[in-house]
Amino acid sequence: MVDLDTLMARVQRHMHPNLACRSAEFASIPKACFEVSCATSTVINLLMDGHLKSAAWTHQGKGLAGIVIDPVELKSKLASFSKTGLTIEDLRDRLGLQYTQVKKLIARDLLPAFTGRKSSSGRRAVLVDPSDLAAFLDDFQTIRTAAARLGISENAVRAGISNGSIVRAPDGGGLPIYRTAVIITI
Repeated sequence: MVDLDTLMARVQRHMHPNLACRSAEFASIPKACFEVSCATSTVINLLMDGHLKSAAWTHQGKGLAGIVIDPVELKSKLASFSKTGLTIEDLRDRLGLQYTQVKKLIARDLLPAFTGRKSSSGRRAVLVDPSDLAAFLDDFQTIRTAAARLGISENAVRAGISNGSIVRAPDGGGLPIYRTAVIITI
């Protein structure tokens, strides 16, 4: 179990001292939590993950009361982090790729991702919005998604790739993804 001083030291590493915070715009964590109806632990997690950019600490209060945040920013972050999304495992199954390949798509910004909570367990996870997956599939296909789109087997898509000299999308960094406009000609 972590004591309050240790927690405060860890949290303060993710913020900057700011003695000139305008009190009208900023609120202590307990007050901001009350204003936007969220748990203190949620704010601490957002702080630790670097999502609250306006957070600062002052010497005016002790403990969590010494940390001030912008309640408007907190409310907007809560809205974006309460979205549900597809986990890497979900994407792996839908795209027919390996776990590491999906992570590479995210790292290359081909699939925009955010940190949220898994709907099944409530644990934090990297998630992709279903609309971002749809936008990705407008531009790119995998063997599995092309097979589903064309109504043929994955082996038929593989054969079409081999016979048609279809190459992987250059912006995929060698990952097995193909331009939609090209692969749907199989």
